[in-house]
Parts: sequence; C-alpha cells; structure tokens
Amino acid sequence: MSVESRFWVQYFARDDAEEELAALMLRVAADSRTVSGCLEYSLHRNSVDPRLVVVLERFSDQGAVRRHRLLLFERYGPPGHNQLPRDLAELTEHWEFWPVEPIIPG
Repeated sequence: MSVESRFWVQYFARDDAEEELAALMLRVAADSRTVSGCLEYSLHRNSVDPRLVVVLERFSDQGAVRRHRLLLFERYGPPGHNQLPRDLAELTEHWEFWPVEPIIPG
C-alpha cells in the first residue's frame, strides 16, 4: 500500500525578486503537475508580504516525490547553496519545508 505524501513549503524571495520568484514558481508548478503521482501542487502568495510564496505539494507516494525532485534539478539546475535547484536558490533568501498531514482525512 502506498502512502500519500504532503508538504507545506515556504519560499522567501530575495529583496526585489518577488515577481521573478512568482514567475519561476508558476513554471515550476506547471512542470510539477506533469509528474506521475503529483496529486496537487498549489501556489499561494502572502497577501501582506509578497516576498512569501507558499506551496502545498501532494504526491501519491515516495516514488512520485523522488520523480518530482529529479525533475526540479534537471530543469532548474543542480542544488544551490540552500539545497534548492540553482534557479530557485538564486531568487530565494531562505525557505522552510514541512511534511504535513490532514487533521481529518479526506
């Protein structure tokens, strides 16, 4: 039985890079949604601080998570200084990542 994986990821854009990061994340989201086993990849922007982009990622299993990571490194460069693909690392001041699960399954 495969176990669904969900992640909450926050990207904080470098000063004056919020629009570039948002544009890149739109491309990342489109690419991510093509990965076999990607169930959700939704983007959100903080309405108070536009430098903060939040992503909810949902994958059918760990194989899908691996395929997603490989795709990101293939299309957006090898890991940069903060373990993000190079193109994301160049626009990101810092990032936070949490595995999450629903409180009520649904």
